Amino acid sequence: MSKHQANSILRKFAAQAKKPWVGMPSWYSAVAKYPPVSQYLKRITPLYSSKARKGKNGNKEMHHPQSIHWPEDRLRKKFYQDHPWELARPQIIAENDGNDHLYCDWSQPDQPRKALSGENVVQRTMWLTQYKKMDVQSAYDEARQEFYKLRAKQEIQQRIAHDQAQALGAVFTKSDLELGHELDQAVLNDWFEKASQRSEVFRSKNTDPVIDISSTSPDLQSKP
Repeated sequence: MSKHQANSILRKFAAQAKKPWVGMPSWYSAVAKYPPVSQYLKRITPLYSSKARKGKNGNKEMHHPQSIHWPEDRLRKKFYQDHPWELARPQIIAENDGNDHLYCDWSQPDQPRKALSGENVVQRTMWLTQYKKMDVQSAYDEARQEFYKLRAKQEIQQRIAHDQAQALGAVFTKSDLELGHELDQAVLNDWFEKASQRSEVFRSKNTDPVIDISSTSPDLQSKP
């Protein structure tokens, strides 16, 4: 219902309410005290690219949401294009109180409250461009080299911890990924063996018209 219809209903009922047989509804006092606004907030007209394709019905992007681009987006895209395996590392994207950015000091590439990831490179690059007045490419290269050193240090620490645990008697079982790979490989090996037997049967059948099918395995007999 538009504001004009709401105001007209209020005026019409005010005239009707003067009649003694018309009861006063519960909504009348609230609407009379807080009437519908007569002027809406100013609507922001979205800006569209001049290269947008126009057809018979006007701009086709008129009802599409605008694309929002941040300076960090280009850095993230470039980093993960150069380092696709970083996407395979599990990351925690949930925040405890929504103020994790207040606990990070990007004057240092390593953050104690945040796991090492490509976001360290992005935020470190932005800090260098803002406070050290470096150009984006130089800042990105410096942040990337710092990231390589931290990642190498982290992997060395993990290997040392693994060797120390084994020296103290720890036994590491196979991971879920390794177990799944073994199961998949077992199924593939079984399929390859049955396929080889069936191919041998067909090859013998084409070369020798007299062949005893009963000598083959029961699994092969049941298949057409």
